[in-house]
Amino acid sequence: RLACGQTMSVGLIKTARHNPSHDDDWDDPTFMSDLHEAPLLELLRRRFGRGAIYTWAGEVLLSVNPFENIPRLHALPGWTSAVAAAANPSSPAPHIFAVAERAWRSATSAGADVAIIVNGESGAGKTEACRQVLRYVSRCSAECRVAANAAASTAPGAGTGAKREEEVARLEAAVLDTAFVLPGVWK
Repeated sequence: RLACGQTMSVGLIKTARHNPSHDDDWDDPTFMSDLHEAPLLELLRRRFGRGAIYTWAGEVLLSVNPFENIPRLHALPGWTSAVAAAANPSSPAPHIFAVAERAWRSATSAGADVAIIVNGESGAGKTEACRQVLRYVSRCSAECRVAANAAASTAPGAGTGAKREEEVARLEAAVLDTAFVLPGVWK
């Protein structure tokens, strides 16, 4: 029976078995038993309904564009899950900053070349996702630079307060002003 009250018959070959794991709220649906399209879409719908726009699918981050601002979703100073993700890479919270943190750690600790692929349809939020990755990486870079300058300086309070925030904001603005690839270049 459909929500509108009508009854619909569906052939057995067009159905999929329901599993109790489909009812759980997973950060990563690849842990569901008997995963198929219906429980994945239902999970994304439930998470989206409570403002959780990011969901892991293994190593891939799925993002559902809310077409509105979600307060504190991309607040850098208060966001600590990415740091926790570095300590426990097997279960970071699904967030664009977790992707950026993985990339930053790979590039700085292992010296690895890093590429992040952002894909989706028009209006899916690709440009915003790229902007948030660049914000995160530029902040990490600026904070490392401020820390290095403070360590080299003998002046009391070097690398703290307003000077630190000024350096972070300057580098973040420089990266965001120059690093965008125009959408649709490969069409």
